[in-house]
Amino acid sequence: MPKISADYLRSRLVYDPATGLFTWLPKDPSVPKNRQWNGQFAGALAGCLVSNGYWVITLDYVYQRGHQLAWLYMTGEWPSDEIDHEDRNRANNRWGNLREATTSQNQANSGPQINNTSGFKGVSWSHRHKKWRAQIMVRGDSYFLGFFADKRDAANAYKISSRAHFWKFAL
Repeated sequence: MPKISADYLRSRLVYDPATGLFTWLPKDPSVPKNRQWNGQFAGALAGCLVSNGYWVITLDYVYQRGHQLAWLYMTGEWPSDEIDHEDRNRANNRWGNLREATTSQNQANSGPQINNTSGFKGVSWSHRHKKWRAQIMVRGDSYFLGFFADKRDAANAYKISSRAHFWKFAL
């Protein structure tokens, strides 16, 4: 299905960059079925929060993520890659919180995985060495950063490497 244009989006919804929320615009009232739609939806908040934490809007029977629509609305173009939420809150679609990112940059700005036991991103326990291991993923490649007696030292090694590789996207 072809992507919608920025003009079409702006004809259906209004985006507030300060709040990150979309509201529905009224449809042509000369069409009888639109009058009922206008009474129910015009001026109302568009979309809903879904279980994965994203704000989703159904537009012409197609689910669209709010952050991607915000990018289209503000720039007139679909994002070339991904959109990162700077504060890591997927529901916060305020314009100042959104930035274009590569997949690697977007993943760099994420917290520890759910199965993480160290409490620090990029740090895991090595049973074989009886030490904390630090490693980082950069563009799909894993880099070993060393073994450490203290997990905070391993976390610091990850943090330094993350800043070197990902700059403003690093945690």
